[in-house]
Amino acid sequence: MTRRLVSVGVPVPLHQTFTYHCDGTPPPPGTRVFVRFGGRRLIGIVLPGTPTFDGVTVPLGEIVDPVPVFTPPVLRSLVWAAGYYHHPIGEVLRSAHPQLDEIRTRRRFRAILPPKNDYTGWVDPWTGPLSHIRPGNLYDKKTFHRAGKNDAWIQKACAAGWLVAEEDEQNRRVGAVVAITAVEEPDGEALDLLRRRPVRFHLYCQLAETALPVPVSDVLREHPNAQPHLAALRKENLIRMEKVTTLAAPADPFAQLPECAPEPTLTAQQREAVELVRSHATGFAPFLLEGVTGSGKTEVYLQVLRGVLGRGQGAVIIVPEIALTPQLASRFEARFPGQVSVLHSAQPAAVRAREWRALASGQKRIALGARSAVFAPVPAVGLIVVDEEHDASFKQEDGFLYNARDFALVRAREEGCPIVLGSATPSMEARALAGKGRWGHFRLTHRPVARPMPAVQCVDLRVFDSRDLITAPLAVALAENLAAGGQSILFLNRRGFSGRLQCAVCGTVEECPHCAVSLTLHQAQKSLVCHYCGTRKPLPVRCACGGEFVQAREGVEQVTGALQERFPTARIARLDRDSTRFAGLVRLLDRMRAGEIDILVGTQMIVKGHDFPGVTLVGVLDADHSLFFQDFRAAERTFQLLVQVAGRAGRGDQQGRVLVQTRRPDHHAIYFAAAQDVDGFARREEMARRELKYPPFGHLVLLRLQSADETLLANQAEALAASLRGDAGTVEVLGPVPAPISRIRNVFRHQILLKCTDRKALHALVRRAAAFELPTGVTCRPDVDPQNML
Repeated sequence: MTRRLVSVGVPVPLHQTFTYHCDGTPPPPGTRVFVRFGGRRLIGIVLPGTPTFDGVTVPLGEIVDPVPVFTPPVLRSLVWAAGYYHHPIGEVLRSAHPQLDEIRTRRRFRAILPPKNDYTGWVDPWTGPLSHIRPGNLYDKKTFHRAGKNDAWIQKACAAGWLVAEEDEQNRRVGAVVAITAVEEPDGEALDLLRRRPVRFHLYCQLAETALPVPVSDVLREHPNAQPHLAALRKENLIRMEKVTTLAAPADPFAQLPECAPEPTLTAQQREAVELVRSHATGFAPFLLEGVTGSGKTEVYLQVLRGVLGRGQGAVIIVPEIALTPQLASRFEARFPGQVSVLHSAQPAAVRAREWRALASGQKRIALGARSAVFAPVPAVGLIVVDEEHDASFKQEDGFLYNARDFALVRAREEGCPIVLGSATPSMEARALAGKGRWGHFRLTHRPVARPMPAVQCVDLRVFDSRDLITAPLAVALAENLAAGGQSILFLNRRGFSGRLQCAVCGTVEECPHCAVSLTLHQAQKSLVCHYCGTRKPLPVRCACGGEFVQAREGVEQVTGALQERFPTARIARLDRDSTRFAGLVRLLDRMRAGEIDILVGTQMIVKGHDFPGVTLVGVLDADHSLFFQDFRAAERTFQLLVQVAGRAGRGDQQGRVLVQTRRPDHHAIYFAAAQDVDGFARREEMARRELKYPPFGHLVLLRLQSADETLLANQAEALAASLRGDAGTVEVLGPVPAPISRIRNVFRHQILLKCTDRKALHALVRRAAAFELPTGVTCRPDVDPQNML
């Protein structure tokens, strides 16, 4: 039988592939296989091509899955991504697919009773602490460890013949998890007792508001110290826990869908966009769909998708955060029942694995989800959609630092299909590509129904008192809107009760002991919380100097309480990461759409894709919050947020109204957002970008260096920067400097910015940086096309 060489991506932090051999026909590319690597048995993925290798190779192991986990276009795109983002190919492949059922080897030991004439010098070990061992049975290491025998003893026992090591395969099914399956309503006495334990009571209230079952692991992820409270609640019969094999129905927020509404009549602009995309159905063609908020971009996606499915092809739809846009998935499922697989990180592993396989088998043909859905194994893709293409959430910020929007473009090229990138506020990069003619560009300039865009008014915080961030004009507008029966949204991109706790006497600020940030006050939990590492501290009564603390930088929690005092009869709710744990987000959004909430206060979670017809007033409490971040995109991000949140108003029968509170109404981001002038902002922003050669007029790579030793890190960063400047050529090397947040989780952070108009020269210098030898304890990671400069 002919021996063939096979190239395999192994999940190890090395920038190379590895060569194995097999007898006969090798598995198809994209197949998961077992491989031996450094004494370990790992799962790798077969790569395309036939390697050439003159050295000694080891045989390929068994095939894990009957079919490849990646289609050929996705696999080619992943190989491109590993090179472009300078990340190990094996880790790229491993991070691109969800946790699937795996067959793992299990090493156990069979106890042996040697013949009586055995003269190994051993006394019969199956006595004393090991008297429960029965010769002939299999045992794992833990059995011997509990009896006080270490690994060295096990090795000696194997050498002496008393133990024989054996390996067998254990099929590890993903999905059987311990979950909280019911919450019982306590009687009056039990409720009073529960209230005396605030932490336990708070946890109970969250569970009572959740669509069950909830995996215990999810609860512990949100509340690391919740185990004793869960045990107490279970002992008091307030919750029930049991092992469940699937959480599909309760965990899927799109399981209960509305009946399919009649398809709307397309406007002339929508019809033109649909026909243009359909005319390029047989090849790669990128299109920028720029439309004002509420202009019907989703209907364009749906109409194009109907033709794609009619040709027997599939589609991939990615959105910034699937948990924030349930109605989008509902609309797709209602229009194409049984064809939509929703993929997002909030799903249990069993659900994601099942949806992944449904797509791979062709049972479903539409993948819809957040970043990772761009890797979905949809065969014969005929359309890729990137909704809200400007959103920075498409960039992965840890692990494999890829941009899902850019990867989607590469995948569309490999699939040979059109890709539509939609946004009301396109990124500067997208506008530049469309302006050069490399992308098609069409606009939806008005809403489908004759509804005027909301009227926007700036409220100068230098003139009006902003107690609790509610100025007099906003308070009057809220009262008028409540009286008229309208709903209101108040936007403040700051979680917690107060962003900073500071002593009024000595000026000391309560800071995180592990990160270079101040702690945020969460009043409901009576604690100070770090939003970077999760550290929690009890709320101090006084400063160490004896002074009292004052609260600065109001958060959404404080604003919500102040509104309740001002409008005691209003139904007020809060939408942020702290108030919508588990599945409570979908329930809160449903209440908002049903008109059961009068005022919704929230962070940027409320600006992404929600359609609330009853909202006629939007208030932006602090438009300057993100305006002066240490990021060249700060103005662009602020402009996009303001336009997006303003677009939540006036989507029903009544015209909307927007009040923007700011101390800088003359800033170009505020001015053009209030005028809803996207082109005007872009022209103004381009002037500064072109002068400084920032994207889209240049390319960036941010080298992120980290170490627990601050002095060592600073010295090595300087040495690396000096080395790079010697080979920089046309690349501009800026830094090193401490990162704006210089320490997270006791790890210090420095960064070097590489900037150049020539992408090839830039990547050549990144490879030079990767070859620079750093001492143990210092790491350097390249962030290509960074979206977050912090």
